[in-house]
Amino acid sequence: MINFPGDSTIPGFPSIDAFLSLLNPLLKRLQNPAYEVNNKIHEILETEAMDVINDVMCTKYPEFNSRFKDLIRKILDKYRRNLESYLNSLLDSELFYLFTNDINYLVGDFHKVADSTRDKAPKNPLVHELRKRIDAYYKLVVRNLRDLIPKQIFNFLIISCMKELEFEAFQFTSDVNKLKEWLNEVTYYLFSLHK
Repeated sequence: MINFPGDSTIPGFPSIDAFLSLLNPLLKRLQNPAYEVNNKIHEILETEAMDVINDVMCTKYPEFNSRFKDLIRKILDKYRRNLESYLNSLLDSELFYLFTNDINYLVGDFHKVADSTRDKAPKNPLVHELRKRIDAYYKLVVRNLRDLIPKQIFNFLIISCMKELEFEAFQFTSDVNKLKEWLNEVTYYLFSLHK
């Protein structure tokens, strides 16, 4: 608070710089969990896709299986990177642009939004008010991100990715010449049958 004395034209009001300097470190802590969720969902999708391929595909066509797995990994990784870029933009917008339409925050009813007013009798009312505002805005951002990030993960990694996987799998299996090459039985497999 000492570094940010406030607006000298309106005594008793904290400066926006003080608010931002105290809020931004809290908001930056939200970045890693968002990226971790993205990576964890990607890992689960890739593991499940490989398990399905191993269960459904026959092991006597290793060339086909290997190429098909590589195609799936490439598509899943592309969508993970796209989502990471989108999450980065989303988190940057929350970090560098302060805005809310939340009526409780706008009218100053922080007791409903932020129940973190621990001090019964604040020693410094300015610090107390600033703390309530920061807590309230932080909780709003967390609530918004908890709603938005799972929706975007579902949209990018599930819906969009599955549509492209379906299309690419169709394209992958529609080339007859490559399929003949990839589905030729492996020679050691043929030898084991003749023994």
